[in-house]
Order: sequence, then C-alpha cells, then structure tokens
Amino acid sequence: MHYLKTYLTVILLLFFWQQAFSQLKNQDGFGLGLESGSFLGQSDFGRSATFSPNIMGFLRYSISGPFHGEISAGYGQIIHKDIYETTIYPVQNRIFISPFSMKYINPYAYAGVGFLYYEVSKVPQIADKSAAKNEWTGFAPIGLGLQVRLADNLALEINGGYSYLLTDVIDAVDAGEYDGFWSFSTGISVAFPSGSADSDGDGIINSLEENLGINPDNPDTDNDGLTDYDELYRYKTRPQNSDSDLDGLNDYDEIFTYKSNPNLSDTDDDGLKDPFEINEYKTNPLKADTDEDGLNDNDEINKFKTDPLAADTDNDKIKDGEELNSYKTDPLNADSDMDKLSDGDEILTYKTDPLIADSDGGTLNDGMEIEKGTNPLDKSDDVVEPKLLGAGIGIPVIMKGVYFRTNSSEISTESEIFLQDVVKTLKDFPEAKIEIRGHTDNTGDANYNFQLSQDRADAVKEYLVHNGIDPFRIASIGFGETKPIAENDTKVGRQKNRRIEFVRTE
Repeated sequence: MHYLKTYLTVILLLFFWQQAFSQLKNQDGFGLGLESGSFLGQSDFGRSATFSPNIMGFLRYSISGPFHGEISAGYGQIIHKDIYETTIYPVQNRIFISPFSMKYINPYAYAGVGFLYYEVSKVPQIADKSAAKNEWTGFAPIGLGLQVRLADNLALEINGGYSYLLTDVIDAVDAGEYDGFWSFSTGISVAFPSGSADSDGDGIINSLEENLGINPDNPDTDNDGLTDYDELYRYKTRPQNSDSDLDGLNDYDEIFTYKSNPNLSDTDDDGLKDPFEINEYKTNPLKADTDEDGLNDNDEINKFKTDPLAADTDNDKIKDGEELNSYKTDPLNADSDMDKLSDGDEILTYKTDPLIADSDGGTLNDGMEIEKGTNPLDKSDDVVEPKLLGAGIGIPVIMKGVYFRTNSSEISTESEIFLQDVVKTLKDFPEAKIEIRGHTDNTGDANYNFQLSQDRADAVKEYLVHNGIDPFRIASIGFGETKPIAENDTKVGRQKNRRIEFVRTE
C-alpha cells in the first residue's frame, strides 16, 4: 500500500506542476484520453523480444500556439521471455509540439520527465542480490506521434517512443548502464476547449474568430503579413481580406511600404486611388498636391492635363495653379498670347498682360516692342514716323518698325504699317529719291551677313515698288556687319545693329 500512496502523490504533484505551467502559458483548454499498446524492454539482456501490454490514461493541456502539455499515468509490463518480468506504474509529464497541422492530421513530437514504480516479479538467475526488486525511479520519455481527427473534438492517437530510465536494475541486474523501454500505443482523445482557447496563438480566442469568420488555426487568416490580432485591434483592417479597402494594394504594403491608409482606397482624398498614384502616375498617395502647385493631382491629370509632378508644366516661371487661378493663362503654353514673351516674363518682368499680345493697344505686340526697345505699356511709341524728308539729304533714318523673320529676308507682317508710311511719303513727294541700306550684327559668317543685309534691302525695295513707287527712285545696298552703331557684345547692342536705314539722295 505504501508504494500506491506514493504513486498517487506523484500523479498529483505532476498534475499541479503542469497546471501551473499551463496557466503561465495561457491555458485555453484540455483533453482526456486513453491509450493502450505494448512495452519492449531495453536492459542488460538486450531488447526484449516479447511485446507486453500497457494502458495509459492522460490529461492534456494547451500551453501556447503549437505547444501542449500532458499528465499521464498507467500500468504495463516489461517481459523478457524466460529471463525476467517487471511490472511498471509510470507517471509522466510530457510536452508536445505540433509544428504544423492539417485539417484532419496533426503530427507531433514530445519529450518529458516522469517517475515510475517497478516490481520485478520474475527474477533472472543471475540477479544481483543487492539490486532492489521494487522501488521508484525517474525516467525521460521522447517520441513521435500522430493525431487523426475523427470528429470535431474526437481524435485517434498513434505514437511511439523511448524512455530513458535512471536505474540499471529494472531487470534486477546491475551492469553499470541505465535501462530503458520502448513504447507503442494507440488510443482515443477527447478535447474540451475552454472559452479562452486560442489555437493559433494570435491573441484572439477561437470563439470570437469563428464568429468573425476568421480562421482560428491561422494567425494570419488572409496571409497579408499582418496577424489577425493586429488587423482587428491595431490597424482596424479586415483580417478576412488582404486588401481591406479593395484598392489593389494589400494591407501590409499600405502600412509598412507606402504608409497609406489600408482602410481608404484614396488616402489623400484627391480623387485618385492609391495604387494608381503609386504604380501609374508616380504621385504621392499621402499628398493631394504632389508638386505643391495649388492643384490637386486628380485635377492636374484628368481636368487640366498638366504634370502632377512638375509645379510649372510649361516651364514659364509661373506655377500651374497660379496660371489657372490667378492669371488665367494656359499652363500648357509658356506664351499664352503668342507675343513671343513667356507668361512669366510678362507678369514678373515687363508687367504686361500675358493674355493680350499688344498690351498697350498700339500697333506692335509686346514681344516686338521689347525687341526694339520701346515701352510695351505705352502705345505712343509704337509707330515711328519715317523722316525721309525732314532729316535732310544724305542723313540715314533708322526704321525701327521694319522686321524680318530670323535669318531671312522675309518682311514680317507687323512691318507693313511702317512701310505704308514710306509709300505714302514717297507718293506725296514724287521728286524724292532714296537709298535703302541693310545692316546686320556680327553673329555668324561675315559673307553670309553681307548677303543677308543685301537681300533685306532688296526686299524692302521690292515692297515699295510693288506698292506703286518707281524703281528708278530707289537704290538698295547691303553693308553686312561693317557699319555697327553699337557694341556687338551685348544683346541690346546687336539689336540696334540689325536695322534698315533710309537715306534721301535727292
């Protein structure tokens, strides 16, 4: 009876130790089971060839995630035919780990510690007289097993392992090496999950996960890289869907890669969904106005057709938002009124109207006035009256209003108003004769410039003849770059040197 009391005491001690350990590890349920099988002894006589019966009852606790603990107690025999027979009463605590589980099959490994009481009922002939025939000893079990699901809470248990004994006299013979035994069992287990059961260890109890449609066996139900717990309680995303806002970006990427809101398909509320901003337009999904030009990205792309990544799409020194909202200019055209001055220069430098080519309403557009040095805000200086007669014979008069296309002898349309004044003067004084002189700056080849100046002088003569002036009254000559009236090393000087002069000869 003494050994029976000790046996029961050991069972209770292991039970309470296991229970305390499970409490520390977030116990979430328990199971009961019964196994039966055979022991094979491993002693000084070698491995026994006789399978001997055993039976084991167990109480199993969840610890955390894939870990479970088990308290078990049982009865069995180790029989080596015709040599010895030993009855054992093992009590053990085992820790189980299930590294992965499938719907119906759950493989596991275990290891643990235990005590057993043994009685050598058949003593071998060579038994040591000093060897104890019955006493308590410790042992350490290890093994593998398989749990096969039969129903929701019912499973078939199949396992096998080896137990290392802390004694060498399980066979009543002391040869100096510890004995042991092999075990092979099958059985049935019944699970009783508690209300706080958390099978996948994600911090959410199974019952709540099931109510929410979350997989209680997978800590990341939607496989988006975020645990179900973090999705529910930290980020407020949907653990059932890897893309909570259905914008084409998974929740993990939105939170950790792009820093966008996984619950809003358009984080910055600019009218563009986050994935389009990131993948197609390369704009910032966290900023409604990526280029900070005063227009939101959606309006730039879909309404104004401007570049949401460039604050000044047409590169005229005025931001797109200012062009549209303040100045009403075209953000896609650097020169809205086509006067050859950029909108930025008109607004910031010359203070002219970027929407009107001729701000002062005279006869020259703003670009021409700037080029010839007149005031684009004063129309009185637009027309320079030809002083063919008043200047006197042999005195050249510069016709500031006569212009040509670049590197061409083609007279610009704007020049006709000045040439018509010349036509009128020559018709009013039919006895007068003139010489038309063409001049260039020193840009380019000298021979080319000489020919260009001659061609331009000839073009003016041809215009006057075409408008009714006798060709014998007009001479034309080109001087190229040979007679500058200003320095050629400045822009203003070169403008002055490019000129048409009229000289009265009679």
